[in-house]
Amino acid sequence: MINSTERSDILVFNCYLCHVRYLLTCYVYSTKIGEISDISKCFENFVSQALGVLTRIYAAELRKNTKKIQILKKKNRFFLL
Repeated sequence: MINSTERSDILVFNCYLCHVRYLLTCYVYSTKIGEISDISKCFENFVSQALGVLTRIYAAELRKNTKKIQILKKKNRFFLL
């Protein structure tokens, strides 16, 4: 289960990735590459897929770190009793 802090971290990261994708797309279309539609479409698809992979990796890292924190909290509660 994803808590609200983790959800907001993922949302912020996704917004960041959307901005990066937009800037890269604008850059490509402003160069000579943008004139060749096949290359620009290929680049746009590559950037989109790469950012999707980064999002999944970041979300997995957040889940792993959250689980570690929850385990440590349970151990600390046990010692406090």
